[in-house]
Amino acid sequence: MTNLLSAGLFVSLLTLAGQQPRQLDPNAVPVEKEPQHHLVFTNEFVQVIDARFPPGYKSLSHTHAQDNVAITIATGRNTEESLSRIGRASFSQGGYSHVVTNSGPIEMRFIAVELLRGDRPAPRLSQTNRCTNRRWRTIACASTESG
Repeated sequence: MTNLLSAGLFVSLLTLAGQQPRQLDPNAVPVEKEPQHHLVFTNEFVQVIDARFPPGYKSLSHTHAQDNVAITIATGRNTEESLSRIGRASFSQGGYSHVVTNSGPIEMRFIAVELLRGDRPAPRLSQTNRCTNRRWRTIACASTESG
């Protein structure tokens, strides 16, 4: 048991050691200017981007200046593992640039919600769990109590 815990800790430390700090590319375009990113909604609080990458497409280096949530619509592949990622939402802290490459045989697609501002207080939820839609996987969604 001790060896198993030690091995797990070692792998975790290797993973942390291999992570690169987030960097901004000074030559990157803003996220909404990447040619395959289509701005579908914007207001003072969010901008919603429909990012569609055809097979073989390599995006321009682009910068996500704001915190964002991306929902996977299509992964570019039809494998069982890839299909299991459809509907997953992930949060990324803004302040990074990256390039996306679709090396798969079919379209890759994400809906990205850039969080521009959040100066409204969060609504109070009832005790029921608001995350019961099983079609879309939800991360860290738990019931809360109202006061």
